[in-house]
Amino acid sequence: MTRVHWFSPLLPDATDIGHFTGRVLLELAKHCEVTLWTETQEPDRAILPDIEVRTFDPTRPDYSVLNRGAIVYNLGNNGPFHAGILAMSQRVRGTVILHEADLQGLFLYVWLKQDRTGARYINYMRRTYGPLAECFAKARLRGIRLDDLAYKYPVVQPALTNAIGVISHTNQVTACAFEANLPCLQLNLPFSAGEATPRRIRLGPIRLVQFGYLNPHRKLDEIFDAIHRHPSKNDFRFTIFGQLWNAAHVMERIRSLGLQEIVDLKGFVDEASLDQAIADADLVFNMRFPTIGEASGTQLRVWRNGAPSVVTKEGWFGDLPDDAVLKISHGDEANALAEILDKLKRDRQCFDGLAARGKEVLRASHDPGEYAKSLLAFVNRLQF
Repeated sequence: MTRVHWFSPLLPDATDIGHFTGRVLLELAKHCEVTLWTETQEPDRAILPDIEVRTFDPTRPDYSVLNRGAIVYNLGNNGPFHAGILAMSQRVRGTVILHEADLQGLFLYVWLKQDRTGARYINYMRRTYGPLAECFAKARLRGIRLDDLAYKYPVVQPALTNAIGVISHTNQVTACAFEANLPCLQLNLPFSAGEATPRRIRLGPIRLVQFGYLNPHRKLDEIFDAIHRHPSKNDFRFTIFGQLWNAAHVMERIRSLGLQEIVDLKGFVDEASLDQAIADADLVFNMRFPTIGEASGTQLRVWRNGAPSVVTKEGWFGDLPDDAVLKISHGDEANALAEILDKLKRDRQCFDGLAARGKEVLRASHDPGEYAKSLLAFVNRLQF
């Protein structure tokens, strides 16, 4: 039987790739032997019963074990969670699951950690993109965020220098693999659809929800403005779950717009509480610009819990079925959100058809079992 060595962060690390690993490995273990390698401290082994979990040291790979079987590396953009996996992938060849089409956050973390001057980051930007990118890199190293410009200068090819193949979830990542002349299998991000449940009857204030890792690109300021300007704003309640990039800024925006009684900052909550809040929501916000070529586990969770959602018409989100999400254009968020809130105020069930269609898409196209079988066939072909 084939053995797969799977490198990934694991829960309780606060990364959706930990959830992804749990979903896939439960199915993969039905068809092959699996060893999960992780740097996660005190990993939650309960979600992966009967799967061997081992820690690894990227400076001392266990070649004698890794040479027996196929190797799969999960690479995401979070430096602390993925730097060790990147280092392993550059020492021992394997298949890379590339979760984004830009790993600038990962490489900025790695290059700063390794040389402490940022010279490798600056040099890469200059060689790859020219003098404007060099200025951009130097500004970031001085602490200027410039998040809205980072998408112009993606860093991904250095992650593929030792790969034998790539597994992709988006067209943008597939293009990166082809640019590196690597075999690539594009699959839909897996997420179980769960049981079919009818949409709940909702009473009281109109419930709006947002969750996840909330940086400026998630458009909180635009949402606050739209709610603030609505003539019936007190009929809405907006609950935010997750980590804020700048809690002081967000709380000041809420105060300055007089939204203290409308907006509730919850932080991270347990999975069951989050799922219940999504299921009870009249609308979930999942807008983002820029994107970095990622697929969205957030969107799949929204569909699973039967809520309608609004996304920015960019990247993977722009390719979603038009009858399964509300799509708005970057730059026109204020007007689009105002119109959406007006419709909800007039009829809070008006978008429920999107939720039902989203659940159908999830069930038909994102099955973890099919994902695991396709992945295994691909890595087996690459081995021989």
